Amino acid sequence: SIYGARAAQGVIIITTRTGKQGSMTLTYDGYYGTQNVAKSSIPDMLDTDEYMEYLDRSQDAGFVHPVFGSPGSLTKPDMIVVSPGFKGGVSAGDPLADPSNYDISDYGAAYQIMETSEGTNWFEEILQPGVIQNHQLTASGGNDKSTYTFSMNYFGQEGIYKNTDYNRYSARVNTTYTPKDWIRVGENLQFIYEKSEGETTLGEASPWGWAYRMVPYIPAYDIGDANGKRGFGGNAVGESGNASSPVADLSRDGDDYRQNYKIFGNAFLEIKPIDGLTIRTSYGIDYGNFFNKDFTYRTYERSENVGITGFGTGYNYRLTWTWTNTA
Repeated sequence: SIYGARAAQGVIIITTRTGKQGSMTLTYDGYYGTQNVAKSSIPDMLDTDEYMEYLDRSQDAGFVHPVFGSPGSLTKPDMIVVSPGFKGGVSAGDPLADPSNYDISDYGAAYQIMETSEGTNWFEEILQPGVIQNHQLTASGGNDKSTYTFSMNYFGQEGIYKNTDYNRYSARVNTTYTPKDWIRVGENLQFIYEKSEGETTLGEASPWGWAYRMVPYIPAYDIGDANGKRGFGGNAVGESGNASSPVADLSRDGDDYRQNYKIFGNAFLEIKPIDGLTIRTSYGIDYGNFFNKDFTYRTYERSENVGITGFGTGYNYRLTWTWTNTA
């Protein structure tokens, strides 16, 4: 086989659209729409009252929840306070819930005040209708000496998670030129630039995994400071698990991105020195250039906080080429 070791699993020959003789033809293809997570795919989670009922049924008399108290006499407080000196639920008129106490400027000694939620739907907090669109413009034509096809494409996809998206720009050129009956040259090349932004973690530590584990009585955001700037709600109050707020993660990871540059295709030269003999040389290339940027931020709202802000970048490239000669 002329394909050598690359043909171990067989060979698939793919042909692409080429130009035809005649005047230029200009075509446009595209679509625009939205994508959503089906409601049937979202778990039905407990609200705060149902969670209190769960605590009442599952915990013994010696258990004390920092927000709701003891089984048999559980009460839902107006506010939740998380501070160096106190963590728990209080009434709205309690001096501990005085808005003037609120201060999260010192992450190591944050004073957070949150309104007890009736039941935060963490999935609704992180999901959104994502716009998805695709647009392609193609020009093709030719004459008895040459043919051409040139196309440009844009594909954009907002993520179903907030603060995530993906964009791809590509161009393709496919031409052939026959200056003499015995010689033909041409190429079929595609150029791609793509960039994705935001959270990409899968599995338990993904936004979906965290949304499944977060408790309902914690709100997505706290009451905020005097200027209206709110902090993220979290489980630092205790007895609420060690999940990370998916709202906070998606916001903090919104500046992370990955970008790729790709070139894929081939160029060829074909000659017919005598009748019945065609000699062809073809050079194919698959080149990619990849770059990523990731931030890690200190946190204040978690039961297990991140103490160090970090920044990381990565770069790599790949190059695969194939040179084929046939007679």
